[in-house]
Amino acid sequence: MHRLITFALVAVMPVMTHAATIQGEAAANLPAPVKAVLSAVAERANVPSLAVTSADRTPEQHARIMVVDKMHCGDGKCPGAQKVLDDYCPEHDRAVNTLLADKSWKTADQAIAVLATALVHELPANRTCVMHVVVPGQVTDWKAVDVAPSSIPDGQKCKFLEEATKEPMIAKARVFVPPTSTCAAGVVKQSETAFHIEIKQKH
Repeated sequence: MHRLITFALVAVMPVMTHAATIQGEAAANLPAPVKAVLSAVAERANVPSLAVTSADRTPEQHARIMVVDKMHCGDGKCPGAQKVLDDYCPEHDRAVNTLLADKSWKTADQAIAVLATALVHELPANRTCVMHVVVPGQVTDWKAVDVAPSSIPDGQKCKFLEEATKEPMIAKARVFVPPTSTCAAGVVKQSETAFHIEIKQKH
């Protein structure tokens, strides 16, 4: 008596994956490990490409944003300074307070020069905010990048944020979108200016 033994053969098809592309002029000088983290997060979120809108800023560029756009400085005064002091870290506050205590400046351009110098003196490499700012001679623990929400399909925006938050090479507390975003409801508004993400640098 012969016993017929049958085998079920299961064909395992390989999963083809393609690294997400990181685009944008600001992405050109990103370190390869930082690009690799962004690409991996995008791939897990089924996002084929990301547009990086901002990465490194000089102290002068950051000072201009603070003086002109945030604090509205002029005539020796900065009416929006308190909001900046409330929103940023102590080391950044020291630079802003240096500007506020300096009575030599009057114009916005003069304020920018004072604040830029203060940033160089006050921002340590192990700072806890403004990772965009590159102080000559420093390498920070984290590299900040801003990703354009418009480069992520609407259906993947919250998934991208979720994957970024889970990524161990990303500081979870530093994955920011403005508070009007509601990923709990599956919505990130198209009007959001950026996904601000800070990625651990290997150095």
